[in-house]
Amino acid sequence: VKPKSAELMESILAANFSPFDLNRLPTNVHELKSTPPSAWTPTLEQLAVRSMSFSEYEMISHPLVVMSVVSTSDVDPIAAMQELTSIHHTPSCFTNGQYDPSVHRVYIVLDDASNRVKDPMTVLRSLQNYFPSAATKILTINSLPPSSPNLHQPDMWTRYLIPKFFPQHAPSVDITKALPLSPMNNLPVIGCRLSGDDFMKLQDFCVWLFTEQITPHLERRINMLHTQVNESKKGMKNVLKSFWRKPRDENDFARGGIKYRYDKIETQIMLLADISFIIKDYETALSMYRLVRDDYKADKANLHYAQVVFMIALCQLLTEPQKYKEIFGQIEMVGQCITAGLEVPHAALFYSIMCSEMFTYHQHYRSPLDAAKFLLIAASSLSARYPLQCSLLMERVASFYLQGNQVRKFVFYEVLAGHKYLKCGVNAAKHASICYAASLMILEKSGWADIKVKLAKALTRDLKQDPREGVRRSLIFMLKVLLTALQDSSDSAALMEAVSVLSEIQSMQNLGHIRVLDVWTSILTREALLGSLPIEVLAESRGGKSAVEICNFPVPSVDPAMVKLVEPINGLYTLSSSGHFTSSDRQQRELLLRLYKVERAWVEEQKALRATGAATKAASDANGNNAVSKTLHERWVKALTEDPHEAAMHLDAPETHKVPLGEKLFVQAQFYNKLPVDIALTRLRVLMDDNRAFDVCEAEEVMHPDDTIDIMLEAAPKALGTYEVNCLGWNIGEQLSVRQSVKKQGPLLQRTQQQRADGTRGIDHSLRFEVVPAQPLLGVVFDGVSAEVLQGQLLRATLVLRNMGAAPARDIFLKLSEPSFIFMLNSPDLTSTKVMEFCGPSCSLVHLDSMVIAPGKEVRLDAWVRLLKPGKQRINLLA
Repeated sequence: VKPKSAELMESILAANFSPFDLNRLPTNVHELKSTPPSAWTPTLEQLAVRSMSFSEYEMISHPLVVMSVVSTSDVDPIAAMQELTSIHHTPSCFTNGQYDPSVHRVYIVLDDASNRVKDPMTVLRSLQNYFPSAATKILTINSLPPSSPNLHQPDMWTRYLIPKFFPQHAPSVDITKALPLSPMNNLPVIGCRLSGDDFMKLQDFCVWLFTEQITPHLERRINMLHTQVNESKKGMKNVLKSFWRKPRDENDFARGGIKYRYDKIETQIMLLADISFIIKDYETALSMYRLVRDDYKADKANLHYAQVVFMIALCQLLTEPQKYKEIFGQIEMVGQCITAGLEVPHAALFYSIMCSEMFTYHQHYRSPLDAAKFLLIAASSLSARYPLQCSLLMERVASFYLQGNQVRKFVFYEVLAGHKYLKCGVNAAKHASICYAASLMILEKSGWADIKVKLAKALTRDLKQDPREGVRRSLIFMLKVLLTALQDSSDSAALMEAVSVLSEIQSMQNLGHIRVLDVWTSILTREALLGSLPIEVLAESRGGKSAVEICNFPVPSVDPAMVKLVEPINGLYTLSSSGHFTSSDRQQRELLLRLYKVERAWVEEQKALRATGAATKAASDANGNNAVSKTLHERWVKALTEDPHEAAMHLDAPETHKVPLGEKLFVQAQFYNKLPVDIALTRLRVLMDDNRAFDVCEAEEVMHPDDTIDIMLEAAPKALGTYEVNCLGWNIGEQLSVRQSVKKQGPLLQRTQQQRADGTRGIDHSLRFEVVPAQPLLGVVFDGVSAEVLQGQLLRATLVLRNMGAAPARDIFLKLSEPSFIFMLNSPDLTSTKVMEFCGPSCSLVHLDSMVIAPGKEVRLDAWVRLLKPGKQRINLLA
């Protein structure tokens, strides 16, 4: 029974702090918003609410009676009672002038039926000789013998125990170890020796204590206080005297530090107000609080004034909640007192908790944002010297902002509370990860990439404490740091965090040989903390080294839409020396191929007509124009204007790439390094659904910061069949390998209105290819054509046809981009030369029907070239 200091409160809160159980973390954001995780347990709330008890600033804790108890098991109960009632064992608050020492006393003899040393009635009669008999009572307990306890006795006691602020002054013995265990819950049975008669006597004792001791004394005290207040404060005379009341100064303090002794009129008014509040006479209490408020304000008794204003607001809230504006105004005055500085620092903790609840007490007038602001005022006054109290208030601030739908402020103050918890001991530091996890759950689908990076990094640091499971969970959060920093953030600090995380992943131990599946990119925070991890154990690591394969690792980034199969086309500039195509080259070859197909089909039709003799009959339309020429012209126009991508959308079965045996599959991918450091990629390779059917060529590359590189990857097929490119692979360092999926979205389906409305997509086949039997692959090169020629100049050149495929080339057609060539074929003995004729009406299609080019061989044709159009132009030829 004594006031508490702020330092004592800090140590008691730390001793009773229990971090939030991670397994009870809300399962989704909606549940988190309704019940956010918090370190505020019922024990901590009781400690905070009772932190101001028995202080001189309030009289609610003033004892109504003082009970002294001795037992029949004591050797000398009379001497023990006399010792208890002496001044040496009287609480200091009765001797220093804080409380009235003439408080009513009650003397109890506790008769332990199983452990009696003295006869209870003899002890009672002896006590009544020394103390008032009306205030003396005997109470019998433990009537059941030790051999037959009541094991089904419910626990009616534990929930009413109040926390001990000074356990050294009230030592207790743990008797639960000697108690029998309940067969239902295997817990000690408290009160198992109490019989039915004992409970009836306990009931009679409580009735006697209330009706004969507490109530009469309370009535007398209230009447006496009313009389004193009326004589000192009521009436015109006292009102006029109050105008000339001088404020108290420091010299008026009593010895012992009590500013207002129990016999001062201010204390008596306060006591009357608090007793009236206890008995729910709120109108009387409100009038008394208002009566003494101005005196405290004039005396600059800041804490007394704050207590009175707080009680005025509380009385109004219970009697007139519709006057919420006035109530909130009183609470704001308490906040001003906290800002000005209170004599007892931890009083800010008490007032902030109580006032914040008053802001949200009434469902029609609740204001969680005002409650959060009030808590911030209190937290700022405690932050310097009392970090745990400040952390608890910060977490409470965050919860009120969440009630007010201020999600960003919730995250800010939740993270701030987590940072402060890290400085408050081991138990509080464990709760910091709960704050970070709750914030990250709120931000999962938002765009705050920078703070998500920091939160995931903080969780990574906490999870590493677990040597096995925690290390793997920390790996998942490291990957989330990388993904968030690279995809959603442009901040240099976040990118540097990503660099440090990449370095940590490369040096992590105790991981084993594992594969992180691609679903890690969509895993939620709670699942990463508590759920099953998307990790597959491949084999035990050798020599204690870890080997990690990560699917869809974002370093460097690869856009699946930019991954494509590069199929060599027979003809000029088939492949450059570096193995790369340019987009313009490919577009021109595709156009040339469409024109070739149109003219080749026309040539075959003419052959069929000649075979039937129908070619001699000139088919003309009504205007006399040749119908065959008109049909060919329409086909050419359609081939020139047709969009190949649009045409592919209407195909039932998209055209599949074909790779002949003996040739290589080329896959072009674009890599982008967003990190501000160099990245060395080794074993760059393409991965198919069946890698055993291919000889995969591996490459190496060093990517500098902000580099975008197109890399051509190769694989030589060994068996016929249909395959698909699924992934790209590469290694970073010794223990980290990457498996990047290149699956694309399929084309939008446009056949039905429902498909267009739903945005339905088909299956993408752009990376599917078929390995077919060996075929020729002709490369065409012009020798002797200079970079600059005159318009109309006749040039002599050599056309080199080289078969780079694995099969002989027969029945060769040459399609030219311009009708500006004449080819001459030498006889085998080089004695004669034959001018080759064009087989189509465009004078750009030549048929080499008698020529065979074996694999790896080449043929040279003499050619005359004459360019009629001026300007820069490019010669293309398709073989």
